[in-house]
This record gives sequence, C-alpha cells and structure tokens, in this order.
Amino acid sequence: PSNLSTVRPSPPRFGSTDPAPPPRLACGLPPVAVASPASPDPPPQRSALGRVASMYIRVKRHKSTYFIQCDPTETILNIKQKLESIIDHPPNNQRLILLATNNVLNDSKTLADQKVENDTIVALTLRKDNNEFEEVSIANPDDFMSSS
Repeated sequence: PSNLSTVRPSPPRFGSTDPAPPPRLACGLPPVAVASPASPDPPPQRSALGRVASMYIRVKRHKSTYFIQCDPTETILNIKQKLESIIDHPPNNQRLILLATNNVLNDSKTLADQKVENDTIVALTLRKDNNEFEEVSIANPDDFMSSS
C-alpha cells in the first residue's frame, strides 16, 4: 500500500469576497490564444503612423542639395510637388535624373519602380525659356559618383 494520498482541489466558490470568475466564451469554454502561421515575407518596416518606413533622397542642382524625405511608394510627381514648395518651380518645369544611370525618372512611376533607394542622388534640371531642359550641372559631380 502506498502512503501517498490523492488530493483533489475543491471547486472555486464565488462569493462577495472571492475574485470574479475567469472569462468564458459563449460556448462555456475559456478563451485560448492561438498563434497565426508565420508569413513567408516579413512585412515592410512601418513608422509609428503605420506608413511604410521613410527614406530620403538627395536632389542636386548646381551647388544646392535638397534632402527630400519620401517613401519608396511615392511617385516622381509627388517628389516634384515637394520640390515645388522649396524651389518655386512647378513639376512640369522640373526634370529629375537618376545620377547613377543618367536615366530621366518617369513622373507616374514610384521611386521603388525606378530603383531609387535611400540616400540616392538625383539631379534636378529646370525648363529654360526656350522650352528645353538645362543640362545637368552639379558642382564637383565626381564627389558623388561611386568608384568601381
């Protein structure tokens, strides 16, 4: 014979001095936390406002550099509108060129679509009186080109 005795807990009593009973679902069962399956790709980094994490690009013209805060999902037109408030030239009089490739950036495409990443250097040219765009002019452009 064993010297161990079985101890059975008494059912809880809910009176005026006892704590409230644990919450129950409509079916009478207690709620259970369920882990969701891991997603194949992690979600993009988001700021406190729930937006995709921002980045900045450097827009250069002559001796000026404009640091523009933006999101990869913004279009070039959005960037030109931001520049308009700084340089007082409407978007249709601006041309943005990806300096690394010398490609003119398309207004309707996003920064991500055109491989514009954080800290990318973009050249700004403006429309002249003869309706042509000026040539790219950046002071010491060799300072900004990567050597390979």
